[in-house]
Amino acid sequence: MAEELLSWRSWKRETIAWTDEKIFALYPQARKFIVKVQQDEDPKDYSYPRVQQGGKKVMFFGAISGLGKIYFSTLKGKFDSKVFGAFLENQALPAIRSCHKDTFILQMDNAGAHRGSTSTVIKRENIKALTWLAQSPDLNPIEQVWLWMSTKIGSQHFNNIEEIEAYVYNLWDELPKELILLYFQNYENKLKWVIESGGEFCPNHI
Repeated sequence: MAEELLSWRSWKRETIAWTDEKIFALYPQARKFIVKVQQDEDPKDYSYPRVQQGGKKVMFFGAISGLGKIYFSTLKGKFDSKVFGAFLENQALPAIRSCHKDTFILQMDNAGAHRGSTSTVIKRENIKALTWLAQSPDLNPIEQVWLWMSTKIGSQHFNNIEEIEAYVYNLWDELPKELILLYFQNYENKLKWVIESGGEFCPNHI
């Protein structure tokens, strides 16, 4: 796959609509704190704060291309091919077409929700889809967008679903177009690195 993408002219790669889903949690449930309480201390003084809706997660969908940001939305409810296919047909594809008309190539990974009904929508809409290998997130530039967002969020937690949604949407709005274009400018280097390394996972800094 890397060899094929590298053989394409840069203008053709710029027509790829790179998409992905990302989950952000309200609160990092895996985090553990161990506090040794002395005999003269009250354990309540060291209780860890609980949050409303703690542990819940929010899934977001994003799409970028050589033109910059294309579309961003929250995915709520059951995440299967029927739900995602309807979302793609009614929301994501119209947004992509508004930027690229019908000259784009759709990239999606091999998640279960991207098959079944989603595949039917892609065929019915006559969408050209990019063949994608399993376990290849390093070759999807939008992964660097998620990394940028994750770094901005850091270790903070949120009190409810609405807070994290608002925060992540603000991050999307603040995401500089220049940064996305920089990801694409470095894309050839990523492809070359993967080829020369014999298919090893490409680090983010390349």
